[in-house]
Amino acid sequence: MPVLVPAINLCQISEFSLVVLALGLQKAHVGAEAKGMVTFAFVLLAPLSTLAMTQSDSLTRTVIPWFRRIGLRDLDKTALAHSRGESGHRHGGRILILGFFRTASSLLEELAHRKHAMLEDVAVVDFNPEVFKTLTARGVRVDYGDISQRDTLIHAGVQSAQILVCTLPDALLKGMSSAKMVRQLRELNPGAKIIVTADVLTDVPSLYSAGADYVSVGSPR
Repeated sequence: MPVLVPAINLCQISEFSLVVLALGLQKAHVGAEAKGMVTFAFVLLAPLSTLAMTQSDSLTRTVIPWFRRIGLRDLDKTALAHSRGESGHRHGGRILILGFFRTASSLLEELAHRKHAMLEDVAVVDFNPEVFKTLTARGVRVDYGDISQRDTLIHAGVQSAQILVCTLPDALLKGMSSAKMVRQLRELNPGAKIIVTADVLTDVPSLYSAGADYVSVGSPR
C-alpha cells in the first residue's frame, strides 16, 4: 500500500511535460519517437489517472492480493518479519497505539519524557514505512499493517492488550470509521480500555455507545 498509493497519485502527465518534451526535441536531447509515446501516455492518463486518484484506496486494496499471489512482497512480509526475527507472531504491548499521527506522536514523546519505563509496554500498529523505520530505531515495537483490517489487529495482539488507543479521526481513517473501529476492538477485547478521537462533539455519544471508554475531540490539522 505505501508504494502503490503514491504511484497512483503521481501517474498523471501534466501539460508542462509536453513543453519540456518540445524543448528536448529542439535541443536533440530526446528522439522523435519519444514524442509519440509521451503524447499517447498523456491522452491515456488524463482521464484514467483522475479516476484512479479518487479511488486510490479501494483500488490499492483490490490489487494488493493479486500482487502477493504472483510473489511480490510488501513490508508486512519483509521488514516486519525481520524485526521479529523469524520466530513468527509477536505479541503487542500492554498499550497498543493503532495508527501513528501527530496526537500519537505527542503521546509517545510525553511518555518518553515523563514515564520512560512505560515505553516497554507500548506497541504501535501503522502502515507508514517511515513510522516503522523511525520508531523501530528508537526501540519502540511496531507492527506494520493496516488497522482497518481485522487480521492486522489480531496479528498485532489487540486481544491481549490492556489499553487500546486510536488517535486517528474519521478524516484520516481509510475503509473504516471511528465507531466501527471501536465496535471491532470491543468485540476482539471486551475488557480493554479503549481511547479514541472524534472529529466533532456530536460524534462523541455514538463512540461511547459503540464501547469507547474515553473520547477526545481533536482535529487532524
